Amino acid sequence: MQQSPDEEPQNQAPDTRDETLAHCKHLIATGQAEAALPPLQQLTEQAPQLAEGWFLLGLAYRELHRYEDALAAFERTLAREPKHAWALASKSYVLANMQRYAEDSRVSRQIKALPLDTFQRGLKQVEQMLAINANYQYGWYSKGSLLLYQNLFAKALKAFEQALTLNPSDPSAWNDKGGALSRLGRYEEALDAYNHSLAIIPSHAIAWSNTGTVLSKMKRYGEALHAYEQALTLNPAFTISWTNKGWAHYRIAQYSDALVAFDRALVFDPAYANAWNGKGWSHFHMKQYQMALDAFDHALFFDPTDTDIMEGRTKTLAALTLRTIGRRLTPFLRREK
Repeated sequence: MQQSPDEEPQNQAPDTRDETLAHCKHLIATGQAEAALPPLQQLTEQAPQLAEGWFLLGLAYRELHRYEDALAAFERTLAREPKHAWALASKSYVLANMQRYAEDSRVSRQIKALPLDTFQRGLKQVEQMLAINANYQYGWYSKGSLLLYQNLFAKALKAFEQALTLNPSDPSAWNDKGGALSRLGRYEEALDAYNHSLAIIPSHAIAWSNTGTVLSKMKRYGEALHAYEQALTLNPAFTISWTNKGWAHYRIAQYSDALVAFDRALVFDPAYANAWNGKGWSHFHMKQYQMALDAFDHALFFDPTDTDIMEGRTKTLAALTLRTIGRRLTPFLRREK
């Protein structure tokens, strides 16, 4: 009988698949990723609809720093299970390490929009790997990442610290530890974490960008702008860094410079609501109300629930209304003179 396109080949029985998956989890968690590749490659050929097979293949490639292959495997996982939280977080990790930050930003927005139960499933998967080997460093890093996305900053910090105990030379773990510290308001410690990341990889653009973010929170805008410029020199297509540079200019009333930065961000990610919002507020303070309204409308299209965007649009409409009333009253006021 001819097999339908959606049917899986039956070369491998389900119980054998489970044994293969369990065996490969053990190999990956215990630092034997190379040995996991042949059985996982065979499994994904024989059972291509099995999301977990592709995911484990991605984890194995990630361990071996074969990021292009890992990315392809994670994308195949997500084609079969779009809300696989750990696969999305791992895809984000790989994209960041490949310095493909515009794509990473889009994946991060997808992760933030996931329902709570998907994070719980992801954490359960991580814990299963850590039960195999409590020293599985990427397991601790992944646990921290998933907790960070849930705004559980103190728990995320502990996970990143455990990851760094196992591998003190992991720039990504230092960077994300800085993110957790920053969200806890511990800015000096966050800067120290980013400095550790940059000491390991001076060209780590995301650590430079995050340094700028913390310096902006500390109102050290000149230093923040320098950090963003460092990030953008290393990666001129870094959407978030262009956007945050725009906001740093905005905070010191350099609205024209802010607009230049926001426009650059939107070249690389036209759907980035935060950049549209920055454009809106910059035009508003320059009294360019129609352009502000257009920017806020774009921002709300991409993020309909953001209260700062809503406030900007409301204030812009009020300013336009006052301007219209003023224009209509001007002839009458002139006659009275």
